[in-house]
Amino acid sequence: MADKILRSSGLKPGMLHGIVVSSTIDAGFILKTTIPELDSRFLTITAKDIPGSQTIDILEDTIRVFASTTIEYLGQPMMALFGPDSESVEVKARDIEVEYQLPGSDKNLLLKRLAERNKSFSMSWGNIDTTISQSASFVEGTYHDRRKSFTPSKMDYARCFLTDRQLKVEIATQWPFHVRQVVANVCGKPIEDVIVIPQPYFTTRDEYMVNSSLFAAIAALAAVKAKRPVQLNYRRQSWKPAYTIKRKTFLDAEKHPIAEDISVMVDQGAVPLFSKELFNQMCAGLIPNYPLQALSIKLEAAVSEQEPAAFCGDLGYTAAIFSTEAHVSALAEDAKLNPAIWRLKYYTDNQFKEQTIATLPISKLKDLIEQVCSQSDFARHNAVYDLQRKGKKPLSIFLNYSRGIALSCAAGMSGFSTEFPLLDKFSISLTLEANDRVIINSSHSPTEEVLELWKKLVIREMGVGADSITLVDGDTSALIDSGPTVLLEDITRTGTMILACCNAIKKRRFKDPLPIREQISVRQVAPKGIPLFSSGYWGVLVLELEVNAVTLQVEVRHVWCRLSFASAQDKEALTIACRRTIISTIRDYKALLSFEKGTETEIDIFIEDQGKSVSPSSAYQALKGMIMAALYSALSQALNKDLVTLPVTGDDIIDLLRKSE
Repeated sequence: MADKILRSSGLKPGMLHGIVVSSTIDAGFILKTTIPELDSRFLTITAKDIPGSQTIDILEDTIRVFASTTIEYLGQPMMALFGPDSESVEVKARDIEVEYQLPGSDKNLLLKRLAERNKSFSMSWGNIDTTISQSASFVEGTYHDRRKSFTPSKMDYARCFLTDRQLKVEIATQWPFHVRQVVANVCGKPIEDVIVIPQPYFTTRDEYMVNSSLFAAIAALAAVKAKRPVQLNYRRQSWKPAYTIKRKTFLDAEKHPIAEDISVMVDQGAVPLFSKELFNQMCAGLIPNYPLQALSIKLEAAVSEQEPAAFCGDLGYTAAIFSTEAHVSALAEDAKLNPAIWRLKYYTDNQFKEQTIATLPISKLKDLIEQVCSQSDFARHNAVYDLQRKGKKPLSIFLNYSRGIALSCAAGMSGFSTEFPLLDKFSISLTLEANDRVIINSSHSPTEEVLELWKKLVIREMGVGADSITLVDGDTSALIDSGPTVLLEDITRTGTMILACCNAIKKRRFKDPLPIREQISVRQVAPKGIPLFSSGYWGVLVLELEVNAVTLQVEVRHVWCRLSFASAQDKEALTIACRRTIISTIRDYKALLSFEKGTETEIDIFIEDQGKSVSPSSAYQALKGMIMAALYSALSQALNKDLVTLPVTGDDIIDLLRKSE
């Protein structure tokens, strides 16, 4: 992480060490908790010890700090135990007995209560029923992105200690100012008396978004009650939401799409966090690039008995792109057209889509499709694999080739929508001091790559040296609230804000006395209204794979990728980031890459910089969705069977073959 992150103060004399005792059932009631005899060295924290709020507030949603009588999800915190050292605490914790009452006949009541917390959203245009009645045929598909769990390899910690009136918290967090607010609310303290010192972290799952606030609050309660420094150790499993997307496209007599009905079910666990924003993000990916007379999108954010899901890099945009592009390939197959030809024929600028996401011209996307298809010889490969697919009996699928190739494309997107209610509260500042020294103040914790990008923007606009640019080094008493470091906000939006600050300073430079300080909120660069999102690049890729006849494992042979950015600040760094995203996504979805000489998987990436004076864009979300769609479509071609779920395992392949008997 960047140098601005303060390092931990370390262990302190008299520090208490603690762990959280969590539920071992996913639903039920706590009848009795038996705690072993504890001497004065130990301390317990339960819901009864909370002087302030019993819940963590995240927009309109809440998460209970501790379960008191009812268990809502597996792993829900019930209490915390602190003692002189972690070993003795763990020993004592093993002797804590919790007597549960399973739901039994009350199960339906609990499920009904969960269902009542589901959230539904919808959007549409045109008259869907009338248009459907005029259709001649339809193509439908179900696209399921499974819920996945991730267990951290190491323990995390929250340290808290009192100094005079102040309560200081050391914790790895993607949203330090939310941690501060939660600790103040739960402990019943004025917010100015709580200081959060962010600690270094690395995440690709966004597990430090909400978990940090929860465990910081528990540690803070112990510090206040014991009046001693405490360290709470925890290792919490993170979950990726499950997405089930059903699409039904209605066609006229000439196979032109005229209407589409889309329904989405998202399992976010016990609390559907950021559900309205999730709907906006998914709509940006669900609305296709082909014109429709009518469209209906309905989304239900469902509550389940699992831990609240983490962002895991996005809020549904990748799953939406996956379903959209995989469905386009199915439409092309139904029309008996090459998937690239179908896209070139039907993709066009769409006023309804542009109200959700403003993209670069569709003509640029078509240019990229033609270029990547030429580079990969897509037409020939697709024709050969398609003929082989149609000429095989399902159970003879591995006698010859079991290969597939697929095309997918998408517009890049990052950051919250312009409707996100907190954008006016998130900001950064730049200060120009003597000797051309520039200070950036932001609560984001940039990686070295992102920090380098920020510096390049300042150097380009202000003409200062790289060594004269520094970040504010401090805690929440010195930092500005820039919002959570998620959805790649620290690249696109923060880049735009840095440019705005630079331009404002340049107008005052050589006129006003130093220091000159400018502060810009996200809302100032992302006014509320239409479009909800803006895209800074188009991406197209072709993926070729093979199913191993012996192991039934999916092996990726070649990936061709072309990306056109309105502004590519560092093409080399972008290429490395894109390659990393391609490799990690392929692995996440259980496909294999070869690195053996002579048979290694080839990944060809070309990045075009249009050289426009705009903020940089991130390739992550769209590129991940494109890989998912291409994996799905290429594997469907290789197996001669329409898939439903990603990732696909060997057992899934066997089940598909058995169903073909």
